[in-house]
Parts: sequence; C-alpha cells; structure tokens
Amino acid sequence: MHPGAAFSILEEVDNIPVASEGDILGAISQIIAKSFTGKVGYLLDMTEPDFDRDSLLMWHGGWRTFIFSK
Repeated sequence: MHPGAAFSILEEVDNIPVASEGDILGAISQIIAKSFTGKVGYLLDMTEPDFDRDSLLMWHGGWRTFIFSK
C-alpha cells in the first residue's frame, strides 16, 4: 500500500516536505526548495525526453493530487 493520500495532505495542507522510498536526496531537495520559497516542492522522476517535441514525461508515486485537480 502506498501512502500517497497521506503524503498529499502533509504537503498541501500542512506544508511539510515528503519523500518516499528512502529517497534521501529527494528529501533534501524538498527541504532546500521550501527554505528558498516557503512552499513545498514537487518531487518527480524525469523520463522519456522528446527533444523534437520539446516535451518530457515526468511521474512519481502518486501524491500532490490536490494541486492537479484544481
């Protein structure tokens, strides 16, 4: 079971940076982003760059659904 819903609440409601899967560098990046902006960042994996179309597929474990549903 993935705690994606709990992560969404921690990030978007409580403004607490979250990184899963033992992603230490992701957690550090989240903390640094928050220290600069005051807002929690969005942790993504970048895959499938398509330079001809200037596009990039990005994904991760399923949280931050609130921000995309607005």
